[in-house]
Amino acid sequence: MSARVGPDVARVGPVLEASESGHAVAAAILASNPGATLEDRGAYLRVSVADRCVVVRRDIEERLGRAFVLPRDLELVMPAFHGFLRLRDDAAEWRSEAP
Repeated sequence: MSARVGPDVARVGPVLEASESGHAVAAAILASNPGATLEDRGAYLRVSVADRCVVVRRDIEERLGRAFVLPRDLELVMPAFHGFLRLRDDAAEWRSEAP
C-alpha cells in the first residue's frame, strides 16, 4: 500500500524507531534519494520518497560504524512502511507499484 500525495505521486518508505540504527537508516536514505523527506515524530521517524526509495547496506554501516545485517536489523527498527518492500542482503527497496 502506498501513501498518495497530490494527484499522481505515491510516497513510499519506512517508518523507523528513533534509535541509533533508525537514524542511520534515515540518514542513508536522505543522502541517496533526491527529494526524500523526514518527519521526526520523537519516538519514530517517517522517511518518504516519491515512487521509489532505496537504501544500501554499506551506506547504513558507514553511518553506524559497524555491521548492519539486512533484512534482520532493518526489520528490528522498522515497525511499518508505505509501498511494496523488496529486501536483499545488500539493499532494501520500497516501490509504489508491485514489481
